[in-house]
Amino acid sequence: MTRFFFLVLLALLPATVWGEESPLTLQEALKLGISHNLAVKVEALSIPLATAAKVTEEAAFDPTLFATLSSTGSRTPLASTLTPAETLFSREEALSVGMEKRLQSGGNASLVLQQLQATAESTSLIDPEERSVLLLQLSQPLLRDRGAAATTLELQLAKSRQEQALLGYRDRARLLVSAIESACYDLAEAQAQVAAQQEGEHLAEELLGANRRRFEAGIIALGEVQQAETALAARTQQRVIVEQQRDLARQTLATLLGPPPGRAASMLTVADLAQLTPVAPADLAAAATRALRLRPDLEQQRLALEQQGLQLEQAQQALLPRLDLEATLGVNGLSGEGTGGYADGRGGSLGSMAVADGYQWSAGLTFSYPLGNRAARQKRVQRQQEQRQALLQLQQLETAIVSEVESSILRWQHGEARLAAAQRYAELARLSLAHEQARLDEGLSDTFRLIDFQQQMVDASVTQLTAAADLARAAAALRGATGDNLETFSIFLTSEREEL
Repeated sequence: MTRFFFLVLLALLPATVWGEESPLTLQEALKLGISHNLAVKVEALSIPLATAAKVTEEAAFDPTLFATLSSTGSRTPLASTLTPAETLFSREEALSVGMEKRLQSGGNASLVLQQLQATAESTSLIDPEERSVLLLQLSQPLLRDRGAAATTLELQLAKSRQEQALLGYRDRARLLVSAIESACYDLAEAQAQVAAQQEGEHLAEELLGANRRRFEAGIIALGEVQQAETALAARTQQRVIVEQQRDLARQTLATLLGPPPGRAASMLTVADLAQLTPVAPADLAAAATRALRLRPDLEQQRLALEQQGLQLEQAQQALLPRLDLEATLGVNGLSGEGTGGYADGRGGSLGSMAVADGYQWSAGLTFSYPLGNRAARQKRVQRQQEQRQALLQLQQLETAIVSEVESSILRWQHGEARLAAAQRYAELARLSLAHEQARLDEGLSDTFRLIDFQQQMVDASVTQLTAAADLARAAAALRGATGDNLETFSIFLTSEREEL
């Protein structure tokens, strides 16, 4: 029997808890997700289930030991001139012990030892008598259902489904890693946007305070104070909006991680985008080739196509007529009490059988063929269409994977250029704000212009954060599309086979 043990090996990762004072790194988040995500746990259970199904099919070829014990008796009234007895008494005791086995050739074989002890008021020279019989029985299909391919079909399918279960577990882990990676970048972006909006709100508060002092000194009009108050209210509203987005991002990530009991989603934070250090994707030119080689869901579909091929072979064989060979070979022996050559007492029948005092054999062929054989013909058509369907599904999945990879590559390539432009935009916006603030301090600008420059700086910061997060998400999507994200983050799902 084969047992599968699935190990998640994440080297050098410390125990992880949630807390505002210790933001999660990307690998810590992945470790939590692999360990606690319920969808992954559910998928992992399909592996022992598939293993049990395979062992069940293997057990169909295990030999079976059987035994029967019976006793019968009768007393029959007689009216015959051949015997003075008015009644006929008989008693039989029978014991059968044997073993039978289903053969991978498609047949069945059994070996049976029978012993019969009989007592009867008759003209037999031996009474009571004992008979022993050893029978070898064989049945074997010669056309339909012949051979290991037909007999072991369900076993082959069970083995294939076991491999599919392992691949399904790997695919679920691949999808989870990709989702957690993107969710971490979403939360990091939201956290940074909250900080950016808080900075903008703080600038508006400082401007409002300065304008109130200037108004009280008679330097500016009341309208500029009201402009600053309006800007502060607008930025407070924007901060509340991004805080909501942050809390939703926390909830999404917490759901993926499957949080340990007692840990609220509101406590969840991640490292900032710079500390998360997203890994750049591998060789882009070979990305599609890697995806077609590594993606577990694609390998699952290939196995499904193989399964359809096996079932089609069985359907082809079902078109043949049924011709079965039935054969029996046996030896028997007799002993008992009385007179005659076999009157050597009880227990002697085994010795008589051993020297083949008696023997028996039989052989025969059984033929059957349904006229028209419509059921088998339609089953073949069904299997042909199912195989065609599985092939098209495989081609469809290959096309979708290549498209997914190419789209992710485009996102990454454009994301690099976009981030560079956003960084330059943010730098210039801060320089422009500092310059305009200096002009206002010198009395060369006004509140309306400064508020506009402040908002440009906040917008530029948000744009830079979004570009950085989008680039990180593009890299995560590409790793997920190619199927090498588990290897990238040193997450190994391995199996050990122990033959018992």
